[in-house]
Amino acid sequence: MGYLFWDTERIKGSDIYMLAYIHTDEDFSVIKEEIIINQSVDISQRRSPKSKVNRLMKVSTVVPTFDGVAEIMLPLFSTTESVCFGKDDFSAMNINLKKIGKETPKGTFYNLEEFIRTLEIEVPTNLNMIGQFLNIKHDRHNPLSDSYVTMELFKYLVKKHPKEEMARKIPSKGQ
Repeated sequence: MGYLFWDTERIKGSDIYMLAYIHTDEDFSVIKEEIIINQSVDISQRRSPKSKVNRLMKVSTVVPTFDGVAEIMLPLFSTTESVCFGKDDFSAMNINLKKIGKETPKGTFYNLEEFIRTLEIEVPTNLNMIGQFLNIKHDRHNPLSDSYVTMELFKYLVKKHPKEEMARKIPSKGQ
């Protein structure tokens, strides 16, 4: 089945203007990685989002609306196990899918942020510090880098814990 490690960049809490994913097989060999920029979200008056988009535009797939994001992501959700660092990415995805009349993904996902908060070991709870903890170079202004740190954290955690302990129901707004 494989895994889908992904991260979103959002404004107003749920408007996804950029998303990145890493699709791997069961052994974590990368099948595809991609950054997607959604041009329908107005970031012209927002300094940080605008600079992120400008910096990553040449290495990204650019889509005119969120429908383009859905067209890429929905088949991946149905054929992989989805791993996010936290539930906010999945909640934002569900909100955006509902806005365009698409069904939200069913099943489970892996919420690493929630899981590491239950551990008695000292694992940091933000991606930048996790990158340092795992000795991984991390560019915190790049959702693909966030996805990579999430993948490496998942690999680290599944060596010590059954992945079923990390599984959560797919959240919707307010969950």
